[in-house]
Amino acid sequence: MRRLLGLIGVASTLCASALGQGPGPGTDPSHTVSFGSAKVGSVLVNLTPGQKVSGSGVEFGLRLKMLPSANYGVQPEITGIFAQSVKISMNGTLGELLNEQGEWDTEMDFQPMFRFTSTVFNHLQTIQINVEIEYVLESSTTVYPLTYEHTYTVTAHNVLQNLGNSMNNAVPPAYDALFEADANATTSAADNKLKPAHIVIPGATAMSETKETILERLLQATVFCASTHGSATKLSDSDSSEFVFFEEMALRVAAKPAAGTPKLNLVALWACAAGSDPAANYLGVGDSAINRALVGFTQDVSIHVWTQEEYSEWEDTEAPTLPSKKLSDHAALFWTRLKLGDTVMEALAACDATYATVPSSWVPPSSSEELIPPPPEAKMVCFGDALTRLFYVYLTLTQRQANINPIKNWVRLDVPLEEQ
Repeated sequence: MRRLLGLIGVASTLCASALGQGPGPGTDPSHTVSFGSAKVGSVLVNLTPGQKVSGSGVEFGLRLKMLPSANYGVQPEITGIFAQSVKISMNGTLGELLNEQGEWDTEMDFQPMFRFTSTVFNHLQTIQINVEIEYVLESSTTVYPLTYEHTYTVTAHNVLQNLGNSMNNAVPPAYDALFEADANATTSAADNKLKPAHIVIPGATAMSETKETILERLLQATVFCASTHGSATKLSDSDSSEFVFFEEMALRVAAKPAAGTPKLNLVALWACAAGSDPAANYLGVGDSAINRALVGFTQDVSIHVWTQEEYSEWEDTEAPTLPSKKLSDHAALFWTRLKLGDTVMEALAACDATYATVPSSWVPPSSSEELIPPPPEAKMVCFGDALTRLFYVYLTLTQRQANINPIKNWVRLDVPLEEQ
């Protein structure tokens, strides 16, 4: 049987230090009754009231305690304080996280820990963490039933910064409009799948924004998506000579804590050769990051892809053939799989099995004298944590190997997952 320790005057500092999280936001006020006073309280750790939270790995803990005292009042003498139930809930969306029944006194500390995903809430939605403890004060002659309630609030922060752009390549001029439409479809797939949990920064396209506004909006973004030209060091615009270097983005990402906004959770780049460890590290989603990742190609890619069969038809008819594969299909499947609860690794496996792309340096030859086979297919690569999720709660590899249903909006961390 779990029991609750007493809440003493310095409980907020002692509680948080014991959990290794630093000072908590403070203890709750006393309940005052006619025969004296008793304190029953909770201390939130990991989160600060009003804080903006983002991602599928938001964690918080509560330390629930009661005041130890030999005498809780004088008329009549109170001989004990006992909790009968502890309930913790989070809005109506996640519902009840904990409902413990029992009889707790002042012998044990109760420290439940939780992890949840912010994308079960819409952007800027207030998240209420509600704590309710039913308890009694006992005297030699009377039992006094009391209820303690307190609500902590934080805010969901889910923002997609979407850089859409045309990817003009060495193709017949008649295809330019089609290329631009399909390039825009690559990033509109993110818009369609990430709403309504995420908002899309208005007008966030590389063709309509300056370099400075693109960088400034990184302060708000938690997902960064691009369909544009790129290289190992930068993203670039089709209609100008302006570049946005990953090193410049790093300066804005580093300013996020001071701005009170969460870090990037995911960077997804449908751009030539923009996938690399340095780019991921500049954007704070590299190898050492937990539940953060960058996905991108390590070589040049085309927005349209001709297969070997289409290449042969092109040769036979001596006329350009419409490609059967598009990078926008690849992107749409990627965001669809994430929305269903896939990790980045699982989503990429599904995409590359269906829509692996031929590098853009190859265009089907137009004469029999140039029968050159296409180069190896390009596959999108993950840099950072391959278990990263945007939807449903993040689980480590160990947790996922425990035969646990991974499709959850929250989990309890102080109880084995197989028991949940």
